[in-house]
Amino acid sequence: MNELMKALLVLSDVNLPAQEDTRADYATYEAINTNNDTIECTADQDYNGGDITLWGPYCGRVNANVNRGEQMSLRVKDGILIVTSAIGGGSTFATESQEVWFEPATGLFHDTEGEGMVGVGPLATTMNAQGAITFYKRRYWIEGELT
Repeated sequence: MNELMKALLVLSDVNLPAQEDTRADYATYEAINTNNDTIECTADQDYNGGDITLWGPYCGRVNANVNRGEQMSLRVKDGILIVTSAIGGGSTFATESQEVWFEPATGLFHDTEGEGMVGVGPLATTMNAQGAITFYKRRYWIEGELT
């Protein structure tokens, strides 16, 4: 991992909580955390194992298929390498270490920020011939200017 990627991963942990008055909210999420890398919560919709979702301040990878209303396990460990081809139209992901933006409403990833999107990590490898990218998932999602 190059020095820029290391710096981005370190910086991602200091982006949240964004305001002093929200620190108590984050402490609540930590209190129900079963361990430091996995969170148990109730699914707000149906998910497939491997899906990326947001829960509270966390950006997590769903560990197994789950139906809405069931308990699910989210892997929230910082720096997990995610491979995806769920790419939003027009995104080219041509620059390593650029921000990867996630659109929760569609489940698609974008290379430029748009309304309702959140930053989920730096790009590890540019888009390949099959239309897939890899990025280092942050533990906490970050709010963009348009979110």
